[in-house]
Amino acid sequence: MQIRRYRADDKERVIELNRTVMQAIELYIDTGHNHDDYNNIEGVYLNNNGEFVVGIQDGRIIATGGFKPHGNGIAEVKRIRVDTGYQRKGYGRMILEYLEMKAKAMKYRGFILETSVIQIAAQHLYRNLGFIETGREIILGFDCIWFRKDFSRD
Repeated sequence: MQIRRYRADDKERVIELNRTVMQAIELYIDTGHNHDDYNNIEGVYLNNNGEFVVGIQDGRIIATGGFKPHGNGIAEVKRIRVDTGYQRKGYGRMILEYLEMKAKAMKYRGFILETSVIQIAAQHLYRNLGFIETGREIILGFDCIWFRKDFSRD
C-alpha cells in the first residue's frame, strides 16, 4: 500500500470509505456535525499542526487516518478506516505507524484516540502498537474506550 498526504480531490472517496466502513459495523451516524472534519480536512488537520493521509492499493483509496493537536504535546488520532475488503492485512497498522512517525517528527509526545467497545479488532491493534486504555465514556450514544500512547516508552 502506498501512503500519501490527503488531497482535496480525495474528499468524495474518503467520505464514502468512512460511510461504508462504519455502516458495516453499524456505527455510522448520518448527521452533519459528526462529519464536519471531512468538510475541512485542510483546516482541521493539515493546516493545524496535524496530518491526514490516505492509503492506496489497487489504484484506489482503501485506508485513511489522521491526527490533530489535542494539547500539551499530545495529538488525537482520528478517522482510522480500512475498506472492509482489505481489513486484517496490516493496512491499519501501516497507517498508524506512518502517522506516529509524522507526529514524532512534529515533536508530539504521544497520541490519544477513542474507539467503540464493539471494535474488537481495532482495540487489539491499538494495544499491539503500545496504546493503553485510559478510560471509557458514552460518545454520541456509543460505548467508547479511550487509549493513550506515550512516545517516550518506545
